[in-house]
Amino acid sequence: MMKTLNSSLIGLKERLLSDLRTLDIDTKGFELSLRPFSKSYYGRYDPKIKTIIVYAYSDKELTNLYPYGQLFETLVHEVVHHLQWVNPDYVRVKGVMHNEEFYKMYNKFIRVYKRKLVFKRVKTFAEVRSCSA
Repeated sequence: MMKTLNSSLIGLKERLLSDLRTLDIDTKGFELSLRPFSKSYYGRYDPKIKTIIVYAYSDKELTNLYPYGQLFETLVHEVVHHLQWVNPDYVRVKGVMHNEEFYKMYNKFIRVYKRKLVFKRVKTFAEVRSCSA
């Protein structure tokens, strides 16, 4: 079970990183770690070691993988934390994790991703239609 779990998470990790790169996000500045389960978090960012952790399953039995869109949005959320922490102009206010700039960046990335996803679906549908004609 663990070997299958690890290999499926590796494929998921590669897809998540690939989708981040479609948003022109440099994925070399942090490490992405997919972990099976957390009862408290969907994701975390550790600025000391520049590591993003995303929890893939909603249950400790590892039977319910979160939907891909939710995993990706969690990753984008944590990436925005990373981008703020590595920005020399970013001033962290103690106790404030999500400021206006955070939400602007997060919402922009999600909008662009959804637009690209819709375009990809339309393109794929058009390819299928042209093949069946």
